[in-house]
Amino acid sequence: MFAIVTCLEQHDPVQLVWAVLICLTSVGAGLSAYRRACAAQGAFRLAWLTVMAFLLGAGVWATHFIAMLAFGKPMAAEFGVNLTLVSLVAAGLGFFVGAGQAACSNGPLGRAVGGGLCGLTIAAMHFIGVAGMRLPAHLVWDPAMVALSIAIGVAAAAASLVVAGEFRRLGRAIASAGLLVAAICGLHFTAMAAVTLVPAPLAYEPGYYGRDGLGLGVGLLAAVILVCGAAVLLMDGMSRATTLAALRTSLNQVPCAIGFFDRGYRLIFWNENFAEVLRLYGIEGRRGLAYDEMLALAEANGLPRHVVEARPKAGAEVSASSFSLFRAPDGRWFEARSGVTRDGGFVGLLNDVTAQREVIEQQAEAQALAERVSRAKSEFLANTSHEIRTPLNAVLGMVQVMERNPLDVEQRRRLQLVAESGKSLLAVLNSVLDLAKIEAGKLELDEHPFDLAPTVKVAVSSFETLAVQKELALTVEIDPQVAGIWCGDSDRLRQVLSNLVSNAVKFTPQGFVAVRVGPADGGVCFRVVDSGIGVDPDKQAVIFEAFAQADASTTRQFGGTGLGLAICASIVHTMGGHLDLNSRPGAGSEFAFVLPLARVEEASVGAPAGVDEAAPPALRILVAEDNPNNQLVLCALLEPFGVELTVVGDGQAAVDVCAVGGFDVVLMDAQMPRLNGVEATAAIRRMERERGLPRLPIIALTANVMTHQVAEYLQAGMDSYVAKPIQLSELIAALSAVPARAVGVAA
Repeated sequence: MFAIVTCLEQHDPVQLVWAVLICLTSVGAGLSAYRRACAAQGAFRLAWLTVMAFLLGAGVWATHFIAMLAFGKPMAAEFGVNLTLVSLVAAGLGFFVGAGQAACSNGPLGRAVGGGLCGLTIAAMHFIGVAGMRLPAHLVWDPAMVALSIAIGVAAAAASLVVAGEFRRLGRAIASAGLLVAAICGLHFTAMAAVTLVPAPLAYEPGYYGRDGLGLGVGLLAAVILVCGAAVLLMDGMSRATTLAALRTSLNQVPCAIGFFDRGYRLIFWNENFAEVLRLYGIEGRRGLAYDEMLALAEANGLPRHVVEARPKAGAEVSASSFSLFRAPDGRWFEARSGVTRDGGFVGLLNDVTAQREVIEQQAEAQALAERVSRAKSEFLANTSHEIRTPLNAVLGMVQVMERNPLDVEQRRRLQLVAESGKSLLAVLNSVLDLAKIEAGKLELDEHPFDLAPTVKVAVSSFETLAVQKELALTVEIDPQVAGIWCGDSDRLRQVLSNLVSNAVKFTPQGFVAVRVGPADGGVCFRVVDSGIGVDPDKQAVIFEAFAQADASTTRQFGGTGLGLAICASIVHTMGGHLDLNSRPGAGSEFAFVLPLARVEEASVGAPAGVDEAAPPALRILVAEDNPNNQLVLCALLEPFGVELTVVGDGQAAVDVCAVGGFDVVLMDAQMPRLNGVEATAAIRRMERERGLPRLPIIALTANVMTHQVAEYLQAGMDSYVAKPIQLSELIAALSAVPARAVGVAA
């Protein structure tokens, strides 16, 4: 250290000041160019590296030689042209390579390597320059001091570029510049302290110049460095100001409120929207405003506590996805988000989501309204079904009773007309209920083994009489390859075929209707072909829509609700197929679909049990029915079969009578006063559990036949149900199953 101080005392102070000024200017401008090189790409990076190499190389070279001119001024000294120029070129190339390595590196290690190369460049330039000097003395070097000087230059330069990074903060820029100045000056004066001068005569050699010549050259280069450095620094300052102004202008156009905080969580930059939100809470934005202070002021003016608690905390990692929602004093909704910045600070975003909240609330209201409408529609359909089925039960029930009486031909014809009209009304009602199930996505399939040929023939047989009356040829053609047992929902298949055949017979004035069943890839193909009026091409696209008719006039001419084909298409789709239409006006139509049915071994299918309507079991039956007409119908239907009937008018009476006992089965209406059918069934099952009584079969007689209603009956403890209007065959089948039912103690 003493040697270095002694070395400094041997330099001219005025020239040292100039050397330091040149050094500071070149380092400041050179590092500014380095920052731009780090941010640039391609040719722009190369250009800025070139500027940086010139400023730093020439600046370090000028600093060195001004200091050399200041060293030992009374002594005669000469400088060789060749080595002096080599030292200048070496400085420029070395800084280009070293700083270029640092600028292209993403991490501190790469920047340290690049800075180390810059330190070696300073050392190489220094010792080449010293080698180019001639003094009236021999230079004797202290190896340890030489090594120390090189170590100082390399370490300080490496630290300079590591600290510099991409110059995102003023403090780092100042620290980086100071380290690089320390590398240049520290290496120079430590190396000069390593020299001992031994006097010796100075002989003349060509190619050397004195102090004045070098001073002129160095002075000119120093002037260039000062001008260029000042220009670069001025450009950088103006660019920063322009960039900040442009950034502020751009951020003011952003709909979000944005605030930037440094690593100390102090406000350093924000846009106008952020300032506006702060003003809502009585806060004026200012540079250096602490984040916790800002939140405390905002909380005192109404900021919700959950937003304060979700704040980023100093020293903790900020999640880029963390956010909280709050409502500002002016009624607007804001979504608060925060994310880390590369220098350890964070950015806060306040996004106005008032419009989105309004949309969400409107959607929620619309969904709630849709759900209310859906429930109202379901309730309306259920009530309508009940109100229509109840009088229909009396009409069709009495028709079945009267059919057993002796009637003349005209009376039987009239009774048949009443029956057909009632069944038509029931079919319309069933179609509406099926459509409601389809729209609600509650259409269910009951897949089971069934014999294909009888199923198809039964579906067609209902229309044979009408076909004969219209003199149509109604045929069924079943390919032997598909005859036999298949697994699927035979009832739904029969419903689809019945609808298609009904339409075909209805819209075919003459000719034929044919049902053809054959094999197809992936299952069984069903075709219903007719020679009827056909469908116009522009009408075929809507014919499968609900309430649609190919021609509105057909409704008046042929009748119908326009629901049949829509229901058929939906059922086929649910069963895994697709209903297609091929038709030409006046040339008939063909409806076809393929169902992915699976073959079943015939041995695994039991024969269906027959029902003998003339000989039902002699049972003791309790009828719980509040409607007098329905009571009369049930009595009239069952009276001829020798059953023992007890009729009560409400659910509570049914429970009271069951408590006494003596019945084999209960026919339970669903809607009754005091206790309805579900409540009465639950009471009976509870009584059976408490008393350890055998389970009494309960059959629901109900006009409520929607899927969820039937499920409710079975869940309440009923064993089966018979829909109203009551078909005698279905009622007898349900009663016939009672003696064979497994009866045990209620669980």
